[in-house]
Amino acid sequence: MERASNIHTYIKQTKSEALTVVALSCDAKTLDEAERAIEIDHSCVMTPGGPGMIIFTSGTTGRPKGALLPRCALLRTGIREPGSTALVYRPNHWIGGARDIIQSLLSGMKIHSLKTKVQDARAEDVLRAFRTTLITHVVFMPDVLRRMMFLLTGDRDLSTIPQEEKDLWQSYFRGLSMIRCSGGSLERSVRDFWMNLTGLPFDNFYSSTELGGLAIGGPSQIYVSPTFENSSYIGDNHTVESIFDKEGYYKTGDLANYINGEYIFAGRVATDCVQYAAFRFSTLAVEDGLTKLPYISEACVVAVPHKKLRQLCAAVVRLRPDTQITSNMTTLGLIRSDLEGTLPTYMMPTLLKLLKDEEELPSTVIGKPAKKEILRIYFGSVNGALVENYPPEVESCPVPKPGEATKPWDWDGRQFEH
Repeated sequence: MERASNIHTYIKQTKSEALTVVALSCDAKTLDEAERAIEIDHSCVMTPGGPGMIIFTSGTTGRPKGALLPRCALLRTGIREPGSTALVYRPNHWIGGARDIIQSLLSGMKIHSLKTKVQDARAEDVLRAFRTTLITHVVFMPDVLRRMMFLLTGDRDLSTIPQEEKDLWQSYFRGLSMIRCSGGSLERSVRDFWMNLTGLPFDNFYSSTELGGLAIGGPSQIYVSPTFENSSYIGDNHTVESIFDKEGYYKTGDLANYINGEYIFAGRVATDCVQYAAFRFSTLAVEDGLTKLPYISEACVVAVPHKKLRQLCAAVVRLRPDTQITSNMTTLGLIRSDLEGTLPTYMMPTLLKLLKDEEELPSTVIGKPAKKEILRIYFGSVNGALVENYPPEVESCPVPKPGEATKPWDWDGRQFEH
């Protein structure tokens, strides 16, 4: 009753639409056998493209919108083999979690469901489920794979861990036929860990299956030919019109390269690109380069607005516990030096924030970095505004002037010139 009262008060204060109350009886008499009989009308066929479910967007890029999904979006799996068990741990108010539950039930699988948690607590529960139950089907989130790796290894290199210990870890995942990852891109070091440990193929998949309209060349936005026509946002026709092009293709907001018949994901248009002067590049490529460095365990790259160069490449990283930086070089200088030959100079981080041991990156409920919050908390940029002075704990380097040394390690430690 307390929760219902709070909801009623909130709706009243925000002047939302009036509530429609449906009375539910708690003491009604049970139906007798005749009344309880259920008949199935086999002539009634529901249209696959008709309304199936309303689910709300996350709200990370604007106000949440109620998206109307067709039934066919939830009915794409066949019957699974006897004894199959699906692990469901993702939030069920998010499409990934809702689809896990619905499709697992419709395909006849047993469901092992976990209470929704976040960060290390979620990874610990997932790992515990694999230790105690033979799981055959699961879709991992990048954050869960990353945290489970650290829980198992304790930041040790896989090559230094006894084979008996690795064999035990491998046995936890013996029911899987593939490591499937969705909800974001995973850095190569974490992917390689799971492939080497389990011996299983890795699938970091994109949720849409009928792709089209992408020109061959540089990174371009993915447009998808929809398999349904009745999708919409509740009460927001303008948004629906803006997300389809003139030929009816859906603008996914994802960037990709088309290489040798495959679409290589390059990030989100809005949050995963940096426009540094005339150069435009993916933050995922920078994050991949950073996490390959032996002393970095976690990295997130964002684009910080700049009045002259449009945006600067800014990194938030976590160093491994045993990392030691020499006194004559800043951490940013070391990173730029070590990235020489791996990334072009224009893609190297210009701003750096080091995470403390117990400090967690702001993230959504599914573990994606909340980049707007990261920009605000660590670099002082609110809603894309320019920053006059960066927080004191942010390391920075200047843009070289004509005649100055241009090697990345020569740009070390000096205050960036606005």
